[in-house]
Amino acid sequence: MNIKDIEQYLIEHNKCENKFFGRNGEPWHNNRYLLSLEWLENYITEEVSILELGEKSIFTNLLNNFFDVKIEENTDYDLRYRFPFEADKFDLVLCMETIEHIKDQETKEYLADFTGSGIRNMLSESYRVLKSNGTFFLSTPNVCSYRNIVNMFNNLHPYFFQLHHRELSLNDVKNFVSQAGFNIIKMQTVNVWDNHGLENNLKEKITEALRIFGAFLENREDCIFTLCKK
Repeated sequence: MNIKDIEQYLIEHNKCENKFFGRNGEPWHNNRYLLSLEWLENYITEEVSILELGEKSIFTNLLNNFFDVKIEENTDYDLRYRFPFEADKFDLVLCMETIEHIKDQETKEYLADFTGSGIRNMLSESYRVLKSNGTFFLSTPNVCSYRNIVNMFNNLHPYFFQLHHRELSLNDVKNFVSQAGFNIIKMQTVNVWDNHGLENNLKEKITEALRIFGAFLENREDCIFTLCKK
């Protein structure tokens, strides 16, 4: 895997988004893509079959351009319900910046409460369509990050992207994927967005405040990465 070539590809792709499609590229995600590749390098082997949940992304294009893989590009289905695939079909399922957008299933019984039914279905279906010993990779913003804490200190909603349906903590993700049957291989928070421009001295002040209150200091970075096996 040639990191420099991939970095250049991401830079050029974002330029093309601006020039030809009339929309802004998203260069702030480039670091996340590169770090995701580091986590997945040993699992993206020749002819591996991949399902990426959610809309087709720059990461999909990147995989198609640099690796000999088979990617399912049918994204026109509701992740809260059964996927249109048979069981044991894929070697790798990617759930990247998707789980935070998943609403509950539509039922009259729990209209007023968040139950996680949509999230649980997405994960159980991911488990179902994975082959035995298949790999599941998830990334999602960390609701307990430094940036979110700063938002609360300033009387703002803690989510750093207001259109997210539900931003999750490390424990939330751990519980959801474990309940779906996955075995967690590696899980941690990582700084992929540079804490959304948070000044270093402010991060230090938050850390000191957390220490004073006896709170957890670990896993306060802005994104949760989780690697699992079926």
